[in-house]
Amino acid sequence: IGTEVAKAETAARNAEACRDEACQCAEEAEASATVAVTKASEAASSATAAQAAREKVESMRAEATTLEPGTPATAVYADGVLTLGIPRGDTGATGPQGATGAKGATGAAGADGASVTAVTVDANGHLKVTIGG
Repeated sequence: IGTEVAKAETAARNAEACRDEACQCAEEAEASATVAVTKASEAASSATAAQAAREKVESMRAEATTLEPGTPATAVYADGVLTLGIPRGDTGATGPQGATGAKGATGAAGADGASVTAVTVDANGHLKVTIGG
């Protein structure tokens, strides 16, 4: 009987140790579950904020205006509109003379014009020009 009692006492101690270990594991699992619930709540909150930011970006508009050369570029964001001011570049240097082009066709003859028929100087020294058709 003595060995049976010793075996029973050993089994009881082992069972008690297993119970203690199971309790410790349960406590750790409960703590992990609490952390998981907190993290899930934070993730849901972050997802809501990300969706709001996405909607804000998707509803943005952009406009641009041309500024005078030499002025600094501008950028203003207000009420969902990004307005950019972009300076026009300075006029560049004149390029080299290009090659002479091919001779064009002769144009049509123009209408006959008026002609000078006489030129005289009167007694007062005025020049008189007579034009004929």
